[in-house]
Amino acid sequence: MADHILIDRYLGELRRETRWLRDAEDIAEEVADHLLEAVEKRIDRGLDRMTAQKSALREFGDPALVGRAFASSRTGGAAMPTQFTRRAGYALIVSAFLWIAGNAIHFASFVADQTRPWEGLPQALYMIGALVLVAAGLLGASGVLGVNRRHGGSLGIRGRLGFWLFLVAGITVFATWFWGVWATALGLGAALIGWALIGSGIAPRSAGIFISSGGLLAAVGVWSLQLVRSEVSFDDPPAMLVHYAGILLFVIGEVVLGRWMANEEVVEEPGKMATV
Repeated sequence: MADHILIDRYLGELRRETRWLRDAEDIAEEVADHLLEAVEKRIDRGLDRMTAQKSALREFGDPALVGRAFASSRTGGAAMPTQFTRRAGYALIVSAFLWIAGNAIHFASFVADQTRPWEGLPQALYMIGALVLVAAGLLGASGVLGVNRRHGGSLGIRGRLGFWLFLVAGITVFATWFWGVWATALGLGAALIGWALIGSGIAPRSAGIFISSGGLLAAVGVWSLQLVRSEVSFDDPPAMLVHYAGILLFVIGEVVLGRWMANEEVVEEPGKMATV
């Protein structure tokens, strides 16, 4: 649009303001259509092309405000990447590795318990594993806060319920020996969070699918042990295989989501952080 230099400049700024959105180019094209139509109407009324562009742009508004309007979620919050959401992405990635480490240490505790007294290496490994899982849960919960912020607070009731299940279960890992209870709560919380992510339509869909399916499998694995054996034990390979497959899917989802958030180009936005 060589004869629409002001509109070209405006669209360039709008693209920069909406660069984190999947449909950024579609937005720019839609705005271009509106602006060109507005310019032609003004020209038909007798304005010259430059004056018509200035008038249309003045009426349309600042590109930063227009970009945030397009990024607004259905809850009214602006869905955009910030320093907070980027750090939350890194928290999710670290959380994923800690889930693997914590579960591996717990399994090592079970193996050690087969040949040694519990009050010794097995108990020490269990306690260390629990601490690692607490850290994983807290980092994962902070990551969910960042996701909610990134989505303009649009994770809704499912996301909030999943967050609190995830947070409370993560904290009580160290406080309770009822492994089946907190593992099930963590799994259900993850499933709800993943479901909310899929419904939000902003984050990578694969992340929501991995997180929700992983959470459900982890919970199913634990409950199959609870129902069949009336206890949670590593002695049932099929159930534990389902449980660990769920954990693996969940951590893959955390990494996918975390990398997406951590690699986004930050848009500075004033105001308070959103809460769940």
